[in-house]
Formats: sequence, C-alpha cells, structure tokens
Amino acid sequence: LRCYEKVRGRYKKKNLHNSKRYFQITVMNILFLILLCYNNNNNGLHRESIRFYSRRRLSSSLLLKNRQLLSSDPKTVAHKVPKFQKQEINYLDYDASHYRPSLIESNAIQNKNFNSNSGCVIWKSNFTTNNFYSSTKLGLWKEEFDNFVKLRQRTKNIILPDIRKLMNSDYSNHEEICSKYTDVVPGEAMSLKQYFPNSYKLLSYSEKLGYMEPLVPPLRHYGFCIPGDEGKHYIGNLDYILHDFGHMCRHSIQHSTKTVFIDMGANYNFNKDMDTVDEYAPTIRLINTYRRHGIHFDHIYAYELTPIDTERVYKTTPTYIHAALHWINTGVNAEINHLHNPFTMIKERYTADDFVVIKLDIDTVHVELPLVLQLLKDEELHKIVNVFYFEHHVDMEEMYPYWGKWDTATTKLSTITESLQIFSELRRAGIASHYWI
Repeated sequence: LRCYEKVRGRYKKKNLHNSKRYFQITVMNILFLILLCYNNNNNGLHRESIRFYSRRRLSSSLLLKNRQLLSSDPKTVAHKVPKFQKQEINYLDYDASHYRPSLIESNAIQNKNFNSNSGCVIWKSNFTTNNFYSSTKLGLWKEEFDNFVKLRQRTKNIILPDIRKLMNSDYSNHEEICSKYTDVVPGEAMSLKQYFPNSYKLLSYSEKLGYMEPLVPPLRHYGFCIPGDEGKHYIGNLDYILHDFGHMCRHSIQHSTKTVFIDMGANYNFNKDMDTVDEYAPTIRLINTYRRHGIHFDHIYAYELTPIDTERVYKTTPTYIHAALHWINTGVNAEINHLHNPFTMIKERYTADDFVVIKLDIDTVHVELPLVLQLLKDEELHKIVNVFYFEHHVDMEEMYPYWGKWDTATTKLSTITESLQIFSELRRAGIASHYWI
C-alpha cells in the first residue's frame, strides 16, 4: 500500500489523475512501478537489474504517447485512444546506432600516417609524428589489456551450460544468470569496464553489444609488431579481441533466442595430412570462447570452396559442433539475393530477436569486400547481425610474407585508414566488428 501511495502521488504531481482514461491507459505502468518499488524496498532486485528491467519493459514511445493523451482535453481523449491490439514488444530495446569510439580509435582513423602501407608504425619507438603513442595513452591501454588477458585465462578451459536453458521465460532470473555465467569472471558481478580502472574510456562502446577493443593497426594482435621471431608468434593470436559477454547476455540473449554462426571460409583443420581434430584452428577457438560464456550455437553454417570429403569434415571437427553444423561445400557469391549469398538466407530465416555471428575470411578481395559493403548498407541486416569478424586484406607491408604481395594492377586494395573507417561504420550501424586473423 505504501508503494501504491508513492506511485499514485507521483502521478498526481504530474496532474495526470484528471483524465477519465487514466486507469485504462496507465494501469500496466502503475503496476510495474509498484513492483519495482516493492522489490527495491525489500532489496529484492539489484540496482542494475531495476535499471535493466525498466528500460526493456517500458516502451519510451508508449509512455510518450500516454503523456500526450493524458495531457489532452478529457472530452477529446476518447477518440484518440487506440484500440488495444496485439503488438510485438521488443524486450531487448536499445539504440543500435549509439556507438562511442575510443580516443585511440578516433585518432587512428584521422591519422594520415596510416595511408602508408605500414601497420606497425604506431608501435615503433621512433614514431613521433602527431605523438600518437603518448597523446592517446596507447601504452596505458596496452598495459591494462595485457593484465586483463591474464585474468581471462582463469576460465580458459571451463565450458559453461547454455544460458538460455537456465533463463526463465518471464525473465525473472535474467540478471542472475548473466551475472553468474557470462561476466568476465562468472559470479563476481563486475562490468567489463571495472577491469580497466584507468583506461576504460580508451575502450570503444556500443549500446547494443557493450565494450570492444579500439580499432587500431596492425589490424590484429599488437604483439605482431614485436621485431624478430617473437612477433611471428602473435600472427594467430586472438587475445586482442574484446567481447563484452555480460552485456550481450543482458541485451541480446533471451530464453527464446536462436544462436547462429555463419562461417564464410570454413577451415577447421590445419593438420593437412591428419584426420584429427585441430583444437587450435581459429574458428574452433572462437566457438569455444562463446561456449565458455554459456553461448552455444544452434546452427553453424560453414561455407568452403575447397572440395573436402564430408566424412573427413566430421572426423576433423569436434563432436560438440556436429549437431549444429551445416557443411556447405561451395563458395559464397557476393551478388545480392543470390542463393549462395549467406545474407540472403540470414534475412529469410532470422530476425532481430536472434543472435547472429558472422566470420568472413575467404582470401578473395573481389568477393569479400562487396559482401562487407552489403552488410554496411543493408539496414535489415543491421538489425539481425550482432557480431562480425573479417580478415580485411589491405595493403600492409608486414603481411606480405603471409598474404603475398597483391597485384595492385588487377586488385584494388584498401588502405589501412579505409579499413579502419569501414569497421568503425559497421560498429556505428550496431554490429560489433572485429578484425580476424
């Protein structure tokens, strides 16, 4: 009753009690506010949980419409109130366009030095132009990120259960599950930025998918720029990618969400002459990264142009992906609406309520770049695709020994700056985009 009086008093202060339609229009909002008040008084909900539920349960557009109706002349309100109809309510309500690039990322994109073909220029001690290293506090971010990677190793070999199966359909334990299973150290209930006490503002942030690593050359792990053989050990290192799984759980995963992994350029075995599982294959490591945070894929669509015997595919892939694996032994096609363009299938089968992850690495510039541009321009895909990994083959001298030197007369390669701009725009479109190896 105290809670009711408190809520009732709040509405009286706003002069909303005069309307004859007051009860019909605001009853659900009042009941929900009473529930929040009751739980808050009894410490039944965590402060973050209250904020989370209030943002998702109450549609800002509906509240605005209610305020307009209730502030109108009571005599004219009746014909303005729409009939109650079944509506699709997006529980996971966020502004996908809200993206805040870090200072490091913004300066990297604006820095004209990256129009050259060196990806390691900002990591060299003799780099003084624009004083990039010190002005962006790149060293501070690197130091705290290295410490974070060591902390993350604590859960390296722990595979968690599918969090969707643990969630109640009414979302009553959503925050509990996300905190227990998907935060950096499950159970500590710490947001990712708390692990970067002095440099969290140097991380990029998306309202849709949380914190991410800043986009910065060499478009892969910064350890790759260490001179000599030591740097070569980082060519296949994925530790530079920052996933905010806690944020993903709270904003993009619910009880009924379908989880999908689209793999364009599916190479799961680098042991060419052995019919054994290669757990170090990058895609397998990535899938396991999601499994360690309770995100298990329902479907894995694997596109690969190189002919591979299906029996060998299943011998050389882990058994835990077999039920989800759709082996498609054909190349992808960049033509819009083409049958072998994966985006065609994605738009036909999945919606914004699903969790879709895409990896693109087919080593064919004239096919992969049009696919990226389609993803960048298609607003329907912006709503469906959550995470995107792409090895962008740009003109970068440090990668010549691995990619070979492209024939620029026949192949137009992007510059490093152009690549950074593309990835940043994808993030602004609501897609958490990361460089692949």
